[in-house]
Amino acid sequence: MRWIAWTLLACACSPEVRFESSDRQIDGAPDGVDSVHARLCASEAGGVYSVWSDDRDGTPAIWLSRSDDGAGWTEPVRVSHGAAASMAPQVACASMEGQSSSQDTVYVVWEDTRDGELDNHNVYLQISRDGGATWQDEDTRVNPDPQGRSMALGPRIIAGNNEVYLTWFDGRAGAFDVFVQGSTTRGETWNAPVRVDGDDPGVGYSAWPDIATDAAGHCYVAWEDSRDGASDIYVAATGNGGFSFSEGIRLDVGNTDAGVADAPGAHDSFRPRIATLGSSVAVVWHDERNGAGRDRLD
Repeated sequence: MRWIAWTLLACACSPEVRFESSDRQIDGAPDGVDSVHARLCASEAGGVYSVWSDDRDGTPAIWLSRSDDGAGWTEPVRVSHGAAASMAPQVACASMEGQSSSQDTVYVVWEDTRDGELDNHNVYLQISRDGGATWQDEDTRVNPDPQGRSMALGPRIIAGNNEVYLTWFDGRAGAFDVFVQGSTTRGETWNAPVRVDGDDPGVGYSAWPDIATDAAGHCYVAWEDSRDGASDIYVAATGNGGFSFSEGIRLDVGNTDAGVADAPGAHDSFRPRIATLGSSVAVVWHDERNGAGRDRLD
């Protein structure tokens, strides 16, 4: 049995880290239930939200619990409505100025096998407007594949006051491509999905995107891309709510300051993660340019 636990850390100005509480089980699942793939987000108003997948109802489903102080947690609420397996959730949350955490907007995306007869995964979305207490009556399928003919995987989502962006990769055109869908209305309406990998659709393997936004409303997505052979790391950006993205820029070029270049497609680079601070953007990944033992780079 696997269950979801939580503990709170506090950091002073020095490197000291101290425990504010002992860990505690928050999934409320019965004995014998597997709870996996836990993820967290925290809103500006102080709400903390954890999502996970567990099979207490016989099939993996997505559940959520909320805390306002890191000590007490609400009874878990089931987020996904489908009868098939739901897994690999991601969560984002946002507060409007002057609102309490009970008015947070919470977004959850996940992989789901309800469509078709092949057990392929599609990406689904749910939204709560009351801090995770209640959810929409129906889950929204994100990728356009109602028959589940191809795989859609790796959803990620990020939210600001009004802007919401989600990304995933799917094989509708052949090899995997990376897509981003944006909303500037807190998820009330969405722009059409945009493919951000720049080669021809379904030609090169493009996968495992990560996403970040800055205070100015720009959105950045990084992914691994094999258009030149082995996987390289690319990043693209939008400043218009996700209607269009810039041409992707390859990042894993080697230490050019030292005159050491890494040619396109020469060595595999994997699983980028992206974050912003002010107007700066940072991307980290691991790759094999120095041999089969992977190094972490940024």
